[in-house]
Amino acid sequence: MKPLTKKNTLKKLLLIPILLFLFYSCSSEEETQTPVIQYTLTVTAGDGGSVDVLGGTYNENSNVTVTATADEGYAFSVWSDGSTNSALTITMSSNKRITATFKLIPNNYCDLEYDEGEYSIQTYFDSELPEKYKSDACTIISYLDAILPFNQYTLNDNDTNTPIYGLDIFTWSIDSGKPFSDYIGNDGGLCVCGTRGNNTLLLLEFSNQDLINEQNIDKYAIIAHEMFHAYQHFKSNGIHPFKNFWLIEGMAETFASIFQRGYYPNSNYFDNHMNVTDEAFANIETFEHYDTFDPTLPDISVYMILVLSKKLQNDGLTESESFSKIFNDYFASNPTETNWKSNFEEVFSISVQDFYAFLPTYQDNPSDVIPSESLTLENIFLD
Repeated sequence: MKPLTKKNTLKKLLLIPILLFLFYSCSSEEETQTPVIQYTLTVTAGDGGSVDVLGGTYNENSNVTVTATADEGYAFSVWSDGSTNSALTITMSSNKRITATFKLIPNNYCDLEYDEGEYSIQTYFDSELPEKYKSDACTIISYLDAILPFNQYTLNDNDTNTPIYGLDIFTWSIDSGKPFSDYIGNDGGLCVCGTRGNNTLLLLEFSNQDLINEQNIDKYAIIAHEMFHAYQHFKSNGIHPFKNFWLIEGMAETFASIFQRGYYPNSNYFDNHMNVTDEAFANIETFEHYDTFDPTLPDISVYMILVLSKKLQNDGLTESESFSKIFNDYFASNPTETNWKSNFEEVFSISVQDFYAFLPTYQDNPSDVIPSESLTLENIFLD
C-alpha cells in the first residue's frame, strides 16, 4: 500500500464534487419520470354483424377507432354507449367495454316490380303472420296498386318539400308486440302515419283473432281503406292541413266498400253504413272535423258520399264519372281548413250548406244511394 501523498489527496478531493454531481443528477431524473397509465378496451358484436377491433390495452387518452359491419340481411343499429355511427372513436380515459348491436332488415314480402322512377310499394310483414293472410294481402295490394294511379310527388309540408317516392306498408299482430320498432318507433294501429324517409308510412296492426278468422274479410277491406288514404295524400301533395272527417273517412270507406263488394260478392259492407238518423242530420257539422266527430252518433259519412254521387248523377254525370270526380278531383284541389268549402262548391257545383239540405232526400230509403252492382273500381279509375 502506497503512503498518502499530497498529490494523491488532491486528486481524490477533486473527484468528490464530480461524483456528487452525477449522483444527484441521476436521482433527479429518476424522481421526475412519469409512469405510463394503460387501460383495457373490450369490443363485442351482437347477432347480425361483426367488429374490426376486439379490444386490447391502450395508453391513457389514446384514441381507438372501431367499425361495426352488418351481415347480409341486417343493418347496424347502435353502440351500447348510444352512438349511432357504425365507425366509433373511443378515447381511453378508463377501462371500457362496448357492444355493437344490429337489427334485422324486414323482408319486402310481396316484392312488387317497378320500373326506375315509379312510385313503389314496399310490404313488410311480421314473420308471425299467418301465411294465408300474407298471400291474400299481397294479391290485394298488387290489385289496388294497379287500380290507383299513384305517382311520385313532393310533400307540401311548408318546411322541407320532401319528395315522396312510394309507400311502406308494415303489418303485424298486436300479440307480437312491436316487431318493427327499430324502423317505425312505437307507432301502431291502422293508419297512414306520416312518412318514413321518402316514403309514406302505412301501418296495419291487427288482433291475432282477426288474422286467423277466415270469415273476417274486413281485414282486407281495411287494406283498401288505408291505401286510399295514401292516395288522398298523393292527390293533395299531403293531406295534413285538412282534417274533415266525413270527406276523408267517407271517401276511404266508400272506396273500400266498392272494393269489398267486387272482391267478395257476398259481402254486405255498404249495408253497415246505412244507419241514417235525424240525430245525425241535426249534428251534421260535427262530422266536419276529427276533433268534433261524435262517435256516439251513427257514422253517416259513407251515406254522405253516396248522396253526393247521386246529386252529381242528377246533374248529368254517369255513375262512374260521379265517383271519379269525388275520388280524384276534390283532393286534387288541395283542400285546407280554410278553403275546403269553397273548393267543394267549385268541384261539385253545389255549396256545402245546400248539400247538407239535400242529404235527407234519401233518408227514408237509404239503400237507393248504394251503387249499382255493375260499378267497379276499374270503371272509376281505369276507364
